[in-house]
Amino acid sequence: MFLILSMLLTFNSYADEWMCHEVATSKLTEFQYFSCGVGEGDSEAKAREDALINAKREFDLICNQDFTCKKKAKKVEPKRSSCEELNGAWKCYRGVVYYLSRNNVEHKTTEELDLELEEVKRKYEEEKIKNNKKKQIEEYKAKLKNKDFEDEKNTTRSTKEKSVEKKSTKKRSSENNSGFNHFVILGGGIGVFDYSTTELSYLDISTNFFIRYIPKGNFGFQVKTSFMSVEGDEIDVTDENISDDITPEMLSGDIDTLTYSILYYFSALRKNNSGNFYIGLGAGSAQATMDYTYRDDSFSKSQRQIDVDTSVTYITLGYTYSSLKKSSFGVDFALDYYGSSDFDFDSLVDINLNLIWSF
Repeated sequence: MFLILSMLLTFNSYADEWMCHEVATSKLTEFQYFSCGVGEGDSEAKAREDALINAKREFDLICNQDFTCKKKAKKVEPKRSSCEELNGAWKCYRGVVYYLSRNNVEHKTTEELDLELEEVKRKYEEEKIKNNKKKQIEEYKAKLKNKDFEDEKNTTRSTKEKSVEKKSTKKRSSENNSGFNHFVILGGGIGVFDYSTTELSYLDISTNFFIRYIPKGNFGFQVKTSFMSVEGDEIDVTDENISDDITPEMLSGDIDTLTYSILYYFSALRKNNSGNFYIGLGAGSAQATMDYTYRDDSFSKSQRQIDVDTSVTYITLGYTYSSLKKSSFGVDFALDYYGSSDFDFDSLVDINLNLIWSF
């Protein structure tokens, strides 16, 4: 016995130095394999690489035939390699030791995992049923001890009625008290605006478009743009550059506004609300192009154009009427005020009615 162990240890220590010239792969112990590979090539590097690849291939071919070897994790330890050149061609030998773990590694297919999952679920349901039955047994024992012989059917029916009533109350409360998150309203319509200068005011038609974002609660955010055309035969003559012998004859122009505002609804928007008042405050910009036509004493006409680009303060008071369901239509009425410190713009009031679409 001592002689066999001595030979095995000697073989294991020096196998990598000479064994690859004799055999390809051998099993040293139950958990240790020595594999050899031979590689050839026109360079030493290529021959070394092929030798290592062939050593692994040699081991895989043997290990895959062994049920115990195939299921175990493996550790690789490279051993000595030797190369020689003959007539410009290289030939290399490579030794590799593979150590096998003592525990098996499971490699289950998807179908095997599905079957295992179903089995675990089945056992879980069985244990759950058993546990419920044990609880029922304990409950009946307690009732029997306390001589509690209440009609079980009446008790069950009463419990069900209470459960249904509770769910119904919770649903109604949810519908009445919860608003929508990330609610959006698109609107567009026409209005009547009053454009006021220092001495005169002009009344005409406006076109309005807006997008409104309403999170849960009373507040909302709005971006609104309006387009207005001004035309009249009266002109403010307070301009100090106009001489006394010139008579103002006509004014025409366009006014475009863009505002950003925060809205406050007097009650939170909900599904069942049909109408709601709101107030808003914001700021923005106004661009106006005004063409003035004048006539002098000789009845000849002249024109002067004024371009205004100014910031404005925006105040709105409105009323939204809509069911506020997803993809529903409604109307929105608004009274908008635009104020500016610019002498050429002064102020503007717009009353507009818009068709809205909520989603």
